Amino acid sequence: MAIKRNPFKKSMVPNGFTFLNLALGILAILDTIRGHYLNAGLFILAAGIVDRYDGRIARMIGAESTLGRELDSLADNVSFGVAPAILVYQMHHFDRFGFLGYLIIVVFCLCGTFRLARYNSVVFDGTFTGVPITIAGPTLTIFAIINQAPGPYYVFFLMALAVFLGWLMVSSVHFKKR
Repeated sequence: MAIKRNPFKKSMVPNGFTFLNLALGILAILDTIRGHYLNAGLFILAAGIVDRYDGRIARMIGAESTLGRELDSLADNVSFGVAPAILVYQMHHFDRFGFLGYLIIVVFCLCGTFRLARYNSVVFDGTFTGVPITIAGPTLTIFAIINQAPGPYYVFFLMALAVFLGWLMVSSVHFKKR
């Protein structure tokens, strides 16, 4: 009698990377709440490094799965959508712009969520449609943390950048995967 292997054992390593990505995103949100903005930014960037390897490891060991793909998107939404949005909102006081500050950050998150859902709903052919959230979130994060005491013009730049990156995520611009 043949022994059946548990398919979940094979996916433990890549899913572990995905959960680490998610944990880093949650830690970024918590550090943002505590006012530790640089640490929050570093957690987001570290999540980007970890995210680079979960899919590669899954493909390398033959552990790709629909569950893994969905987990990865949920983790990416937190680490590269919600966490950078909250970081830039808190760190650069978007609240002083009232509804506009809220709107910009909500739109960034909604665009990222749409981008992930669109990616998961098609067969990947080696070409991305729209900028991946894994690029947009870290880009917003880097620009947020490099200038920790900006003048008013820099805050407007960050607001415009968040809108522009959101638009790029939902655009029909095509990018080849490297």
